[in-house]
Amino acid sequence: MLADAGIASRRESEELIQAGRVEVNGSAVTALPAFVDPRVDRVTVDGKLVATRRADRPGRLSHSAERVYVMLNKPDRTLCATRDEQAREMGGRKTVVDLVNHPSGARLYPIGRMDYDAKGLVLLTNDGLLAERLTHARYGIGRVYRVLVGGTPPREAIETIQRRVGKRDAVDPHGNPTGAVRVMKTPDDTTRGPKSENSVLEITLREGRVDPLDEVLHQAGLHVKRIDRIGIGPLRMTGVKIGEWRNLTKDELASLRSATGLDKPVRREGAPERAGKAAGKPAEKAAKPARAGAASKPPASDIDVSEDDSTPPAAPASTAGEMPELEGEG
Repeated sequence: MLADAGIASRRESEELIQAGRVEVNGSAVTALPAFVDPRVDRVTVDGKLVATRRADRPGRLSHSAERVYVMLNKPDRTLCATRDEQAREMGGRKTVVDLVNHPSGARLYPIGRMDYDAKGLVLLTNDGLLAERLTHARYGIGRVYRVLVGGTPPREAIETIQRRVGKRDAVDPHGNPTGAVRVMKTPDDTTRGPKSENSVLEITLREGRVDPLDEVLHQAGLHVKRIDRIGIGPLRMTGVKIGEWRNLTKDELASLRSATGLDKPVRREGAPERAGKAAGKPAEKAAKPARAGAASKPPASDIDVSEDDSTPPAAPASTAGEMPELEGEG
């Protein structure tokens, strides 16, 4: 946001935050990353109010900006970051931001982390509130990976992975296990495709802090040949070839907002009460009758890949060099 408003470069903005010179709604923010929603949050630098540039009128400033939501099919050897700080002197490695030239001109950021050599679904946005909800462990949003390994993984390896990707007794806000491992296909299994030398695993990560997935798999003794991320929460990778991107549909965005609780009005701390209520008006005059059928619906359930194999999540769109699609899988 500070970079979009022209206050400083992104790196310099991080230094301003760490120096305690940035306040959000009157409170100093010093930890990174720091997420804000320019539509509702009041941000100041050295006591001066920060405004954001309007996407429809680049020369005008306001407290609202166009929100952009992008699905990218990340290729391997691509950094899931805005730039490569470590190799900056040598020109840096390719990043996911380099692959998205959005016509809005919005400054986009990837949501969450992803291994450098991993492929698949990455979300990019300038919506800080949604990014926070999708990455914070409190909301239990699953990241689903399809993994190709050599041979048949022994039971001990599967149990080791299960322990690493999620605590045995931990559950998300909806009561789902925080981690799940499912064997989708083994070399001897011909019911879901031709016989091969490899196995296919589907792994869901719901913990906020997990070691890199490839490291977890290697330490479990598996020979990893490929890792594809195919889902985030209710969202599935569809209709995007490797290295390409598209905007999220309205339904896809609505499903993410529902899964993170953003489909319901949330009263922010410190928000003033309604004038009618504060003035002590009778409840029957201040309150409006509820519309029929307006009862709030519960948040959408997260994906549980430990369900029956008969309804697996959809696989990524088939492209050259991608993992072969298995029979019976969307």
